[in-house]
Amino acid sequence: MGNIPIEFSNTTPAAPPGSTNVIWQTDSSGNLSAYISSPSGVYLPLTGGTLSGNLTLDAELIDSLGSPGTSGQVLSSTGTGVEWITGGGGGLTSVGLSTTATWLTVGSSPLTSNGTITLNPTTGLTANEFLATPNGSSGAVGLRAIVAADIPSLPYLHLTGGTLTGNLTLDSTLTDGSASVGTSGQVLSSTGSATQWINNPAGFTNPMTTAGDLIYEDSTPAPARLGIGTSGYVLTVVSGLPAWAPASGGGGGGSRTTASISQSIDANAIYQGTVSLAKTFAVLIVDVNVPSRLRLYATSGARDNDASRTPQQPLFSSSQNECICDVILNSTTGLTWVLAPTAYGSDCSGSPTGNIAYNLTNLTNTTQTVTVTLTYLPLET
Repeated sequence: MGNIPIEFSNTTPAAPPGSTNVIWQTDSSGNLSAYISSPSGVYLPLTGGTLSGNLTLDAELIDSLGSPGTSGQVLSSTGTGVEWITGGGGGLTSVGLSTTATWLTVGSSPLTSNGTITLNPTTGLTANEFLATPNGSSGAVGLRAIVAADIPSLPYLHLTGGTLTGNLTLDSTLTDGSASVGTSGQVLSSTGSATQWINNPAGFTNPMTTAGDLIYEDSTPAPARLGIGTSGYVLTVVSGLPAWAPASGGGGGGSRTTASISQSIDANAIYQGTVSLAKTFAVLIVDVNVPSRLRLYATSGARDNDASRTPQQPLFSSSQNECICDVILNSTTGLTWVLAPTAYGSDCSGSPTGNIAYNLTNLTNTTQTVTVTLTYLPLET
């Protein structure tokens, strides 16, 4: 075959800048395309295509502007081509985080390479503060102390006072104005300015039995009865307790008077004590408030020796028993007994004082405050 003439309708396309070993060839449509000659004999179309293998460059790579770039630049897309540019993010070399909130602390900032910036609660802050907006105005959230305006209007009773419209149930103690929780049986009473636990006044038992009786507090302490005195007698104090006595005294005998005993005694138990009468006396009347047994003695030793003797047993006859009287009063005999003949007695201790030893028995089946009133005639004071 001889030479085939080629006819161009336009000027020959220019080869890419800097290209050598360009081969021109028509495609199936008769268009002329340029290929770069490869040592292996494989060609890459200059008008575009897909590279199925590795691309090795041993010279410059020219961008769309015809520039080979400078050292450190990267190839970036412009949307319609490529261009060598400086850096990979427009010159950004680090990124950081800051905050004006004192209750937050930034960590690992700034970052100059891959990593994580942290935002943590600040430590060492003032105790008992909470995160809230400003009190009474708008503004940024911050730490501050709680105020009354922060508490919503809820159905709770303020510790500073208020009105309770429903029931109040207590599953523990209730403290009064003096920080006392009270004792069993006490009631809460008002002092006018505070509250106070006191003994229940409704539990008071009136010990009086006769018009003209007096109430006083005995050594228990408990309310006790002082029977009405004899006409012309005056109220005095004997051994720390009130007692009736003649208006004028002397070393000899006097007018009849009374003395009282009042003790809380368990059921069917005995209480041992002394009552102030006179060095020598005559017991006229014994009066009690509950069924009781009263025994008076010349000495405390005789009282102790006779303590266990039952009412059915006679007094000791083999020796001096020193028992002045043994009076049992109950619902059958009545609670008041007039001694006839009169029971005479005296204080026969080493140094007589007029304090007469006694055994007092509660004859009921419950604990009682037993009150005894003795009407007697002092013969030696």
